Amino acid sequence: MGKITLSLLGAGLLAGFISAQGVPGTGPGVIRGQQISKAFDTKNLTKVGLGVTQVSLVRLPTNPAGTWTACLTIQRLTSTYGGTGQVDGVVMGTWDRDKGTFTPNKLANALNTGHKGEFGLMLEPKLGLIAVLDKSDGVYLSKRNVFTQAFPAPFKVSGVPGTYVDPAVGNVGGKLKLFYVATLNGVQGVYMSDLVVPANMSATNPPKITGTPVLVASKVRTGGLVHSPTPMLGPDGDIEGIFMSERVGNDSDEFLANDLNPSTPLLMVADNTAWMNNGGYAGGIFHFANSAHYSSGSDELGVAWLLGDNEQVGGTMNITSGLFRESAAAVMPVFLGLKLLPAAIPISGFLGKLGLNPSVLINIGNITHATKDHRGSISIPLPNNSSLKGIVLPIQGVAFEVAKGRKTFTNTAWVKIK
Repeated sequence: MGKITLSLLGAGLLAGFISAQGVPGTGPGVIRGQQISKAFDTKNLTKVGLGVTQVSLVRLPTNPAGTWTACLTIQRLTSTYGGTGQVDGVVMGTWDRDKGTFTPNKLANALNTGHKGEFGLMLEPKLGLIAVLDKSDGVYLSKRNVFTQAFPAPFKVSGVPGTYVDPAVGNVGGKLKLFYVATLNGVQGVYMSDLVVPANMSATNPPKITGTPVLVASKVRTGGLVHSPTPMLGPDGDIEGIFMSERVGNDSDEFLANDLNPSTPLLMVADNTAWMNNGGYAGGIFHFANSAHYSSGSDELGVAWLLGDNEQVGGTMNITSGLFRESAAAVMPVFLGLKLLPAAIPISGFLGKLGLNPSVLINIGNITHATKDHRGSISIPLPNNSSLKGIVLPIQGVAFEVAKGRKTFTNTAWVKIK
């Protein structure tokens, strides 16, 4: 299958069928609509604080099956978790998907040192040993040595332009990066920079960003301003996409950047008239804050999403997905096309929309969803053939959850060979 697929890829390239940039594709198929999270409903957070203005989730090696490490920004964070009871602060804990519970811990207490308007706690998503967050005077970083250790007081990251830039951290090409929102050379967007974390951090030897910032995501709508990036992790440990927000005026909606190319249009995830911001994902559930009810809790949305890969010849192409499901298992065939449709179309009996042009569809593998993390992936070895360099083609999955009689299209995504 791999050799046949790659041969067809080459044929498509030579025939000029590479999908034109600017064709938007389609967002993740929605399976369960937007609702207040049971776990992050403030009725269940009275010992922590009064409201939720940010949520992120990562699945760390220490998390038992079906649970994630959650990071929240809480209004009036209580003193038990490092707050004052009067101002916002950040807290960590464990989210149990099946039980619908959040159990806070004190591992982030020291990150609230100084009470400088702490906001937007994010962990490096693979190992969770590095934390970044906003404070009123800049971005701060803390590092721990083991998963169970509390984070020590953080140090300010040198070189970051501006304040409240929604920082996040992850690896790209095996190098640690800081993601942040900025306007550089007149271009507003999500940027990433190399992040240097000294072994012995101090105020005089702080973490810092280096090199030339790289734009990785930008607006999709006229007058749009992007914010709240959450890097999305691929099976190889690299960041392959971003769950994020875009505002137009006072309306902020949720989007997916299905790669790290600012020329690729963002895909709509959730749209309403409220201000939605600073979310995260766990399997097939997107979480995010909603200004319509910060004081009531954060929202969640059950979807089918897909991310491709940007891999070199001779490497392994990893395609990953998340699926909201309510039964033991589902299967998701992944199809490669030669181009996108000018506009995605609904198909009777399916959730979501078809975004690939159906004139040529190649099944490049089937992702099995049967684990409690509600993720799955396939790996495709690439031959060490330089003639494949430069191939960029769209993919899309369709999830079949037979026990529920559900058929759901994922978003469109991209495979790229470099």
